[in-house]
Amino acid sequence: ATEPQQSSSSSSSSSPLARHRRRRNENAEAADDSSAIWLRSTLCVDSMCSMDCRSYRTPLGSCYNGAALFPDDPSWGEYDVLDRADDELLEGLRPTAYGAACGEEDGEVELELSEEYRPYWGEGGTFSRRFYETTDGTCGGEPTDLFEDLPVGECVGPFGAPRPWGAFAFVRVEDDEEEKKGEERGDVMSGAPAGIEETEENEKQESADQ
Repeated sequence: ATEPQQSSSSSSSSSPLARHRRRRNENAEAADDSSAIWLRSTLCVDSMCSMDCRSYRTPLGSCYNGAALFPDDPSWGEYDVLDRADDELLEGLRPTAYGAACGEEDGEVELELSEEYRPYWGEGGTFSRRFYETTDGTCGGEPTDLFEDLPVGECVGPFGAPRPWGAFAFVRVEDDEEEKKGEERGDVMSGAPAGIEETEENEKQESADQ
């Protein structure tokens, strides 16, 4: 006689993804609700992503406008952009050994895929990038261009000048660091409109004058 098949719910609960998700939820450090996952793009002039590079941090899963976040930077066009990664892939991210050791210094922790997720998503994971004809950070209408399955952790391109090659990484940004996201720290520029700090300083000065 044929043995009864395992139910889909039972099968899914014992899958590597489900087991890792349970362990992740049990681990308070891995399930830190006070942080957000962003995308770091390191753009370079060469196909090895090693020369004359500059890094940027941009939102993941929400619309942004590169020209507004990084004014007068020729690497960014005028049109809105939306980067997305699969929710299950994001659940499989964990701090790299380097990211866990250095993240407290700059508020940004580099992430990598758990080994159990790599058979599904590849070594570093992937994300998609959509471009829209809007220029106000709304990503209205249908996408005008789409890049599917851009690999994370590899040097890919060429894209546009002046730095046509790029390497991407998922990073976790702590909430208190997001409040300072108008700052440029080294080569890493956060995804926030220029002038946010100036506005905050003006508000502080007005309060002091009163």
